[in-house]
Amino acid sequence: MGKKMVYHSQQGQMTTLIVETEAYLGQKDSTAHAFQGHRSVANEALYGPPGTIYIFSLRGRMMLNFITQQREVPQGILIRGIEPIAGREIMEQNRSKQGFELTNGPGKLTEALGITDRTLNLTLLNQGSLKLDLSKGYQPKKNY
Repeated sequence: MGKKMVYHSQQGQMTTLIVETEAYLGQKDSTAHAFQGHRSVANEALYGPPGTIYIFSLRGRMMLNFITQQREVPQGILIRGIEPIAGREIMEQNRSKQGFELTNGPGKLTEALGITDRTLNLTLLNQGSLKLDLSKGYQPKKNY
């Protein structure tokens, strides 16, 4: 949460902050694709090293996940929401939406970024077109 994500697409560079995620705890998590050790060609990215990108399709939209644990431990996070920092115009063009509706859901954010297939699946963060900066982060202001 609060980490900067940069995507270099053919349309241009888009920079965002991750503002919502959902964790999946692998083999013991009944909602995870690796529940009870399930392994297939489709979910192989789950078993990769940390930083592996796992993309799957749900209702015709791509879902973006990052693997967080060591190889063979199928745990990761689904990116559920992002806040545009730069490249908003590209995102608005891709989605034909503006404001809150632009990137407030896992399928909406991939559509806004122009991720429409599984090309990034099984690739590693920071070694291709998708970068994640873990060195800095932003935290929401506390309200008292």
